[in-house]
Amino acid sequence: MRRDPRPRAALLSAVVLIATALMPSPAQAAPAVPDASAKMAAMINEYRDLHGVPRLTVSRNLSRAAQKWADRGDFEHSDPDGKYGENLAASSVPCTEASGPNDPDNSLRLSVDLWYREIDDYDYDHPDTEAGDRAEFDKGIGHFTQLVWKGSRKLGVGIATHPKQQWKCLIVAQFSPPGNYMGEFKENVPRPKGY
Repeated sequence: MRRDPRPRAALLSAVVLIATALMPSPAQAAPAVPDASAKMAAMINEYRDLHGVPRLTVSRNLSRAAQKWADRGDFEHSDPDGKYGENLAASSVPCTEASGPNDPDNSLRLSVDLWYREIDDYDYDHPDTEAGDRAEFDKGIGHFTQLVWKGSRKLGVGIATHPKQQWKCLIVAQFSPPGNYMGEFKENVPRPKGY
């Protein structure tokens, strides 16, 4: 007596379909450059172009590390060993709304622009004296100088919303190699073109 092969074929097709759905596709196996990192790199590179320094490229490793730190929700620097530079931004409004003034793109743009505004306090005439370096940091210019630091070449960004914390939106930008080395400002923080 012969069995009808159709029920077995249908079961085999269902198993193959489920297994295929569970297997990572080539796009999942090698994730694309994180969207926030690519967007912020483009924004930062607009300013870096003004200073005539090399453009930043996105690093998947830095992006993963920055996202992991942003997901923690700690508004403090993550790297005690100085392997990379880091700029942080936080907001009391969520950063994941789809549109309006609090959308992620707007949060990224506001962060980059606020960091760059520290240029107003940077002293191009005395960047590398020891007292000048310390005084500059006391004025809070480290975000600006890291943005345009000539020696930095890679960027990774994390952005996360934490609804139950004081800082609802946290943005972490990590740079490699790090910037802001005392005695190296003149060489790495050139004036903007036409300044």
